[in-house]
Amino acid sequence: IALRKVAAVQNHLGWNATRTAVPAWMLEDKPCGAPRADLDSRTMLLDKARTEFSIANRGKMSEFILPNKERIQIWRRSEACGGAGVSSQKVPALQGEVCGP
Repeated sequence: IALRKVAAVQNHLGWNATRTAVPAWMLEDKPCGAPRADLDSRTMLLDKARTEFSIANRGKMSEFILPNKERIQIWRRSEACGGAGVSSQKVPALQGEVCGP
């Protein structure tokens, strides 16, 4: 299609109509770059993470101090898990955070 548009522009300018032979695949209306990435999984995971980090009651917190004085905070709560034909059950859900010294 792009080749046809260029030929039409050149014709409009009065340039000579030389004959150009091109393979059929060059005339297909397909993108010539890399295939588009599948973003469905990435988007779904980011949406889940955004929801997880916005939870107000993260559950019971435990804190550990590392030798370099960094703190690891871990919250634990029960969360429903299931779907796609699997019955929902309560499972442990953990959320962790590392804080600098």
